[in-house]
Amino acid sequence: MPCLSHISALECLRNPWLYATMEPVATTAFYATEPGGQRALSQGEFALPDCISLPCHMLANAPCTIHSTETFIQHVSTRKYPEDSFLRIDRSLICSTPELCFIQMASCIPIQELIWLGCELCSDYSILNDGYIERSRLSTKRKLESYINHAKGQYGVKAARRALRYLCEGAASPSEAALTMLATLPPTLGGYALPSPTLNARVNLSKRAQAETGNSCYKCDLLWPKAKLALEYDSDSHHTGALRIAEDALRRNTLKSDKGIDVIVVTNRQLRDPAKFNYLMRQTAKALHVKLKGRTAMSIGAEHDLREILFRHERAPRQQNSLEFAECDPELADQYS
Repeated sequence: MPCLSHISALECLRNPWLYATMEPVATTAFYATEPGGQRALSQGEFALPDCISLPCHMLANAPCTIHSTETFIQHVSTRKYPEDSFLRIDRSLICSTPELCFIQMASCIPIQELIWLGCELCSDYSILNDGYIERSRLSTKRKLESYINHAKGQYGVKAARRALRYLCEGAASPSEAALTMLATLPPTLGGYALPSPTLNARVNLSKRAQAETGNSCYKCDLLWPKAKLALEYDSDSHHTGALRIAEDALRRNTLKSDKGIDVIVVTNRQLRDPAKFNYLMRQTAKALHVKLKGRTAMSIGAEHDLREILFRHERAPRQQNSLEFAECDPELADQYS
């Protein structure tokens, strides 16, 4: 049975309507290279989902007589896979689970981009060609860690394990995840090495505050509970209008008066302007009582590279997937160990 892998599997997983119809396949192996599978691959006897861009990436468990073409790229792996590695799309097609897909992508993309992907898999959105869509998360850090521990020997495991240390979990939008990565990644990866916050943490209000606000709790985009500090991303599209502005002001004032939580507002411009973001991070570090390391040419360059990844989806829709090579290089995964 043909198996979609790598970015082709990711495109299926990112489609919430297609993902809702998928079912787990109870097997530790797949059979994309059996004679029937080879014939189907060469003659196109199965229908690809509409969300798949070309070339389509297929997983094979042995070298296949069908070579990679402009339409199909073959990835050969002879290793056994853990249980719950595949999802059935229909009777003639399966694809990698989010956890396996994360490891597969680890052998093909830089560590910063892998962390960005992991944040997406563990958050409540998916990136699409024209932006993003809110949805329930595809995985969790615990699930990724468990799968990685059971997938020893697979290409990409070392890079996936390293990336896992830096993943944020529970972001409500790509901007929240981008803010978290820029704030917390080490300088060598483009961040400011701040302590990791809790994303969209629930803060329960006192009965008095509940009566005054009509809310039993508030959620903070990024919260450092011990420091009683929150960063709130003020999106241009979600925080406009007099009523909304008044509600946000009440929310911030209540968090301060009722819970002692200071709120620092992060605007869209601050997030995207490196100089303004640098000043914001110094404010945040001071409030957290931590000392930032000085910015070097290397860390500034790493931040530039990171920003290229984080805000790429906002500049132009993807026309073709970026994995235009016949085989994933196993050495790419090992360089991050």
